[in-house]
Amino acid sequence: MSVFPFNEYEYMLMFLLSKNKLTFEEYERLRNNYVSSNRYLELYTLSPRIFGETWAHQHIIDLDSRFKCPDKKTRP
Repeated sequence: MSVFPFNEYEYMLMFLLSKNKLTFEEYERLRNNYVSSNRYLELYTLSPRIFGETWAHQHIIDLDSRFKCPDKKTRP
């Protein structure tokens, strides 16, 4: 899985790895720490429509159950 910002900085990290300034284990630890501390990284890969309609609707409802998904029946 490519995750932000590692997709942008992967080249630099691999350069450090090739110059023996960083071990593969250090790289994995750095990456795993970053991924585990940023639980919404996968949202960067979603298109705006998928983000809004699929993730955000459900996330808002999970935050407060008074919110309902919009549909034609709820319109005045």
